[in-house]
Amino acid sequence: MRPETGTIKFENNWTGIFIRGDDAFAFSIALKHILKECQETDDLSDILAIKQIENIIDLLESSNEGNLKFKDEEVQKLKDFQKCKIEKEEYNAKIN
Repeated sequence: MRPETGTIKFENNWTGIFIRGDDAFAFSIALKHILKECQETDDLSDILAIKQIENIIDLLESSNEGNLKFKDEEVQKLKDFQKCKIEKEEYNAKIN
């Protein structure tokens, strides 16, 4: 069993998003294409959007094991997915 791209929640923490590395690669390619289109306009209102897209691309590319831009100690590490995953009934019992 492995985690799939989608929403993920740890105990009572906020729901987050987990993106598998293979999906992150595909998303970064698509975003780079969109970014290129945005950068070709002269509209100054796109500056913030462009910066946000660049940040998302950096985040997505940080999942590449060969990317030396990010150090291993910066990666949040968890136990094996099977040890972390709880069933819906168990989760509901914990929060009630």
